[in-house]
Amino acid sequence: MNIKQQAREIGKAWRIGHIEAGQNVDATSYDRHGNDELSYTIGIAGELCFAQKYGLEVDTAVRPFGDGGKDFTVRLNGEDLTIDVKTYLKPCNLLVKQEDLHQCADVLVLAKYTDFGDDCAVDFLGWETRDVMRVMPRREFSSLGILNCYRHSSLLRPMWKLEKIIVSEFM
Repeated sequence: MNIKQQAREIGKAWRIGHIEAGQNVDATSYDRHGNDELSYTIGIAGELCFAQKYGLEVDTAVRPFGDGGKDFTVRLNGEDLTIDVKTYLKPCNLLVKQEDLHQCADVLVLAKYTDFGDDCAVDFLGWETRDVMRVMPRREFSSLGILNCYRHSSLLRPMWKLEKIIVSEFM
């Protein structure tokens, strides 16, 4: 099963699990693409590719109230480092909702999803820390009225620096 197929299956299970838990997924989800299945597929594909690249496990558990903005936790020098992968079709900026800054991951990774019909690819563009994102400018990027802290993709830290931190610990 390829990445896109895996992401679709996990996304379907997530949606069903939330409905079974009594959540109105259609009313509560922030659907960036006008298609819930595509939104879930894109996000989950980013997580799957990140896990594959860095030898991590994807958490496929259904969590009715979300994952708290933390996709992965790695242990470094006795401390937990949390990572959230933000995957988009057209990733110009790394975005973090202002209201989520207090609970988001320590490290935020921006990724680009490319669809190839039967499969997909995910490219990791860069990363930033929560502490830096806290002092970034704020702006609404949609008609939903959500205020986001943002940092342009060209200003993000290069992936090799994150790789140096997490790969040296695990590989």
